[in-house]
Amino acid sequence: MPITAYDAIQTLPKCDIAWEFLRRNIDYRRDVACFGSDAIIRDRDWHGIAVYRQARICEAAARWGLIGLCAPDMMAPVEHLFWLSDDTDTSPSVLTVPGNGRTSQALMHAQPRFLIDIEDKVSLHLRMGGTVVRLPVLNETPLKLGNDIAFTIYRGQEWGSIERISRGFRQMQDPTAWTAQRLSLRDALIAFDRTHAGLRYRDIACLLLGDARVDQEWQIGRTALKDRIRRAVKRGEKLVGGGYRALLRPSASSRDTSSRNRVPGSGHPFVYGLQGGVV
Repeated sequence: MPITAYDAIQTLPKCDIAWEFLRRNIDYRRDVACFGSDAIIRDRDWHGIAVYRQARICEAAARWGLIGLCAPDMMAPVEHLFWLSDDTDTSPSVLTVPGNGRTSQALMHAQPRFLIDIEDKVSLHLRMGGTVVRLPVLNETPLKLGNDIAFTIYRGQEWGSIERISRGFRQMQDPTAWTAQRLSLRDALIAFDRTHAGLRYRDIACLLLGDARVDQEWQIGRTALKDRIRRAVKRGEKLVGGGYRALLRPSASSRDTSSRNRVPGSGHPFVYGLQGGVV
């Protein structure tokens, strides 16, 4: 992979960066080889929103924080990659929103996907502020012609209209400029790949910082640059070994200094209605 390919980390959602580390895990690759990567399949569309179905239970997937295993050779974003989420079961406050064409358009900012699990329960998966939010669908027969969809959101404020919901989603975008955290993640990914390709620490330093700086600072008695590369290698190993899960938590996004204007959690969910119809 050319070094410039890692620059995608600048704007990738944190959940996709987590996948980039997970797919490099050798044990994960063995599980995919043993259990396959066909547990989640594309089913159909609902008003332009992709609907996926869990075709079978893959117990190995939960070990990695996934609903189904995905082929490790697929680079992010992966459409049928669904992370498990920690749902907080609290009493929802009800919001009545008339279903119309604006609803699905507003949700598009959060890259929505529906998933029908093995028990035919439906959930809506959104990317909000770089993390994944799973919204259980409350009604029993969703995704049918003429039916409304109601789901519960456990994060954010109690917005009173579809316009405010849409605006809130747009405020939760991922950064468009490099931050110290994202540079650290990029360096960790490069260090992991290049170490496992057999490169020396000095070679990795040249890739990250350039030959001139390395020639100047990679000298006997000077350890700052060497320590930086060692930390990048250790960080990469830790993230691939399971540390990627921290990137899926909302708190991980809040530490990204370029992620501004996030909507703080109020502790009160709301129920959101979406008019149905298969197209």
